[in-house]
Amino acid sequence: MIDGFGGCFNELGYQALSHLTEDERNQILDALFFNNGDCRFSICRLPIGASDYALEWYSLNDTPEDYDMRDFSIERDKKYIIPYIREALKRNPDLKLFASPWSPPTWMKHPKAYNYGTLRWEPKVLEAYALYFVKFVQAYEQEGIYDSSNPCSK
Repeated sequence: MIDGFGGCFNELGYQALSHLTEDERNQILDALFFNNGDCRFSICRLPIGASDYALEWYSLNDTPEDYDMRDFSIERDKKYIIPYIREALKRNPDLKLFASPWSPPTWMKHPKAYNYGTLRWEPKVLEAYALYFVKFVQAYEQEGIYDSSNPCSK
């Protein structure tokens, strides 16, 4: 069964759209996300940190050994990803969203690299990584992207 078609919100996509005129940008977004548009995207991925289409490698907490996620931040997403998502949701409020990381923060990995390596299987690292996901959902809920009272809403 096919649940839908879509893509991934990413920095390079948003940057490319920002080079267009407002009319051109709206035409593309309409084609991608309107229910009667050319592509009719109905499901899209949200990156948790950098994806392969980010402007550079980053995570939402690059502070080494920050197991309590004190320095967790989606400030970068507020500039590149969240405006893109909001434009899509204006066109398709029923758009299904799911989130996944390309990589954990490098301080949680061995070796410390974004594009390869393995998550460290130490309890404090695994607990911090779980908290990383929780913080992501909470931050996106504060931005109006997710509604925890209705997990199936978006």
